[in-house]
Amino acid sequence: MKNISIFLVISLLSFSSFAQKAEDFQFGHDKYDFGGLTEGDPATHSFEFTNKGKDTIKLESSDVRASCGCTTPEWTKTAILPGQTGTIKALYNTQGRPGPFTKTITVMNKGNVMKVVQIKGVVFPKEAPDTSAKALDPKEAKKAIDNAPHLTIEGKSEHQYGKIERNQKIAHEFKVKNTGKSTLEVLRGQSGCNCAFYKLYDKKGGTAIEKLEPGKTGVLEVTYGPFNDGDNTDKLILITNDDTNPYTTVTLIANVVESLQQKSPLIEDKTNVPFGK
Repeated sequence: MKNISIFLVISLLSFSSFAQKAEDFQFGHDKYDFGGLTEGDPATHSFEFTNKGKDTIKLESSDVRASCGCTTPEWTKTAILPGQTGTIKALYNTQGRPGPFTKTITVMNKGNVMKVVQIKGVVFPKEAPDTSAKALDPKEAKKAIDNAPHLTIEGKSEHQYGKIERNQKIAHEFKVKNTGKSTLEVLRGQSGCNCAFYKLYDKKGGTAIEKLEPGKTGVLEVTYGPFNDGDNTDKLILITNDDTNPYTTVTLIANVVESLQQKSPLIEDKTNVPFGK
């Protein structure tokens, strides 16, 4: 009986030492924003991970699950030894799905969730080709291009917000200019995360405007509040009346943490104090 007990203990220790843990699946990144896509365009992204554990990783069909039928997962089906890398590929079908999207793929092992990776973006409807005589006339086409408005972001078109608290929304101002030859209108802004919003002003601290005349500058205020903890990179797509180049992308980067306040080690949790009130 004693020998059987010792055998069971050794067996349990061996099993626990080789059981897969979430930290064994070390991903370089777990979120990807495609930005703007045209309906029908392929949307494929690969997430690479390294086996940091002591046991071999072997993912079966039941271990990789997409959040919907519009997203097809592919993954490394061969054994991934400790120190080796594998991939989880997400393929999103954009056909017939205009608008913002956020989809996930859950990676499991022995029934336990190891990682959830996320893809997002905005799908724009594919416009029917214009077969009118005007569209086919090279001179008219060149004239339209030459006279079109154009939104230009002066300096970098991305901003790193640094660390922000969960549920916090923070704004940043971009200096913009209409470098075209006709009046510019920013019709709307869209993001796959639905967590970025904009306002256009004539100047810093000035009046909100809807149009920007040729050669004029303005201030684009972008408010960002990502929903997911950890590193986030999202893209806000500004749709303008520039028919030659209607989409301008602004990239937003932040690291979301629970709180920016440092917890003092001197503050005791009253629930752990036997006689605390």
